[in-house]
Amino acid sequence: MTTTHWRIALFVWLLLIFFGSSGLLSFENTEKIFFFSERIHHAARKFAHIAEYAILTYLCFRSLWTKNRFTSCVVWSVLISILYAILDEYHQSFVPSRTGVWTDVVWDGTGVAIIILLLWYAKHRENGKIRQWIL
Repeated sequence: MTTTHWRIALFVWLLLIFFGSSGLLSFENTEKIFFFSERIHHAARKFAHIAEYAILTYLCFRSLWTKNRFTSCVVWSVLISILYAILDEYHQSFVPSRTGVWTDVVWDGTGVAIIILLLWYAKHRENGKIRQWIL
C-alpha cells in the first residue's frame, strides 16, 4: 500500500471512532449484546478501547513512515493517538448517551503502548518476514 492509501485508511478510522463515540457504541447499546455477563461486557468494552487505539496508532505510523525516520514517526503517532483519545473523551462528555471518562484514555494509551512495542520489536528483528510484514 502507498502512503496515500494508509492516510485514507487513517481518515476512515478516525471517522469510525468519532461516529462510534457519538452514541452508536453507548454503554446501553453494548450492554444489549453482553446481557449475560457484566464482567464480559466490561472486559469487551476495555478491550475495544485497546484495539481501536492500537489500530489508530499503527495507521498513524504507516501514514508517516519513511525508512530513516522510525523514531520521529513513532513519536508523532503516539502524540496524535493520545491527543485523539483525549479529544474523543471530551467529545463524549457532550453526547447525552455517553460520558467522558479519563480512565478510558488510559485504556486507549495501553493500545498505543502495545502497538509501539510491537513496532519496536519488528524494527529490531533480524528476521525479514516479520519486519517486512509490519513495517
